[in-house]
Amino acid sequence: MDIVDFDLGSPPEWLDAWHRLDVDVSLETLTGLEPPTPSESRGELLSDFAYHRRGLAAIDGGQLVGAIAIEESMLEDLDTAYSWLLVDSAHRRRGVGTRLLDATRELLRANGRTRLDSSVLIGSPASAFATSRGARVTQIEVPNVLDVTTLDRDALRADAQPRSPYLLSTWTGSCPDDLVDAYAAAHAAMDDAPHGAETYDDAVWSAERVRGHEERWAGLGHRTLTTAAVHAPSGSVVGYTVLLLTGRPSTASQEDTGVVRAHRGHRLGLAIKSANLLALTEQEPAITTVVTWNAESNAHMLAVNDELGFRRHSRWEEVTLDLLVSH
Repeated sequence: MDIVDFDLGSPPEWLDAWHRLDVDVSLETLTGLEPPTPSESRGELLSDFAYHRRGLAAIDGGQLVGAIAIEESMLEDLDTAYSWLLVDSAHRRRGVGTRLLDATRELLRANGRTRLDSSVLIGSPASAFATSRGARVTQIEVPNVLDVTTLDRDALRADAQPRSPYLLSTWTGSCPDDLVDAYAAAHAAMDDAPHGAETYDDAVWSAERVRGHEERWAGLGHRTLTTAAVHAPSGSVVGYTVLLLTGRPSTASQEDTGVVRAHRGHRLGLAIKSANLLALTEQEPAITTVVTWNAESNAHMLAVNDELGFRRHSRWEEVTLDLLVSH
């Protein structure tokens, strides 16, 4: 078995095998939900303005039997990387995951990275593997699922009416040019999202980073639906929420939702999510499910999701491995 570089220039059959692994693990761990599309799997290897993405593959007899996707931020948290490690079920407990992780450790340490993050389903073989390799649990996260067909559109319309001096703006695709700088600044709302036991840098956002983010999604064939709350007197964007459509027939992914600290307490989180869901029902009638992920400690956002009708699916561990310590 060989461990080799793995990226979007790898043989098509390897990329196809990576997608099959991604689907198999999704069906195993996120039961009842639609699995990722080929573009989603390839997206784990596609770099953009803020992140360098590539991977390593385990090749046995010319076949990809396991791989790890590696994401390194280029703007903040320069000591940290994120990974997604998948091994074919027929090749588990044969050292494939260990070989991939050891090679990843060597690669990342050479780049000055000292910490590797990932997420694993509680009680799963992946959780046991992470523990055996010395990873520590930093917080619990939960995927939440919304049945869009149960939504009360009249209630959504009522909740999507923020009080003065706030206005809502909804768009598909790229952020309007006249809002992009304010929209970039509003991403600071995510800096105090729960991170568990680890400390992370505040994210560095600019209009250029927004455009790079949008270009990556567009390049994958993904579409976005965004609603922002605007403070009318200042023109500042003070909250935003994004739904991502990746080609899954009936599922949309809820991406970030944030409200700037100085403007919390006005039910803007509920307003922007209600408006975006209302737009989803009007523009994308085939979408019947929305999936979102939240830290279990994020009581405020979970309360908003509960009010909208989201229900817990499962519990996952965010785990961190110290790359300077061999295990």
